[in-house]
Amino acid sequence: MRSSYVGRVGLAFAAAVAVLAGCTIGPTPPPGTAGPTTSAPPDFTLEIRPELSVGRTIGGQRVVFLVVAGGSPSDGPVQITATAEGAAVSVEPEALAPGTVGEVEVVPQPVAAEESLVVTIAGRRGDVERSESRTLTLVDGENGLAEEAASRLEPFMAWLAASRPELGLTPETDLAGTPGSWVLVVNHYVYFSDAWEIDLAWHVMIAPDDWARVDLRRRWTESRPSLALEISSVTGGGEPHETAPAEDVWR
Repeated sequence: MRSSYVGRVGLAFAAAVAVLAGCTIGPTPPPGTAGPTTSAPPDFTLEIRPELSVGRTIGGQRVVFLVVAGGSPSDGPVQITATAEGAAVSVEPEALAPGTVGEVEVVPQPVAAEESLVVTIAGRRGDVERSESRTLTLVDGENGLAEEAASRLEPFMAWLAASRPELGLTPETDLAGTPGSWVLVVNHYVYFSDAWEIDLAWHVMIAPDDWARVDLRRRWTESRPSLALEISSVTGGGEPHETAPAEDVWR
């Protein structure tokens, strides 16, 4: 009787050993888990500048919105897209690393009467998406300021070459210009080099109120102007002098 019981136990033990021999024994996963999981991409904020566009825009004008993704560069890039019905839109860079200031360029089509143009800018990383919109006021008009703007820019570029050579801006710097959004009696004309955005503004008045100024922003690293120059009276023969930069870019 005893030997029969021992035999049965021995057979059961041998069978159990055989089953275990084909298994890999490892740490037991915590309750409620099925194995390794992939962590979600880090969250981010999306900042679009300016917060409000207040000027008027004409067809063919180059309007640039600035985009900043919050977070650390180690979080990885945020994919930026933008749409605006009735305008050509481009994004640079499309994969925006935190710490870099991206640019969304909008060039509206001409209009015959005042219209609103809604620009929507979105950022996405993994399943996380953020978006904001800005509205431009479009009006009928043509670019008739290029020649006057160039003459008003000359003394500022000469001053920068002589007084701030470390900035790399001289009268020979290659600049692409576009009308800036205008309001009332202040005209704007915006210039872009590879490294700088220069917003030129002048007051359409007689001396001593015919001032002119430039606000300068380093592209790709600054979302606001960091340097400004002003001539108190253009016809009065004033010289450029440094002044406080604008708190935001003008659009």
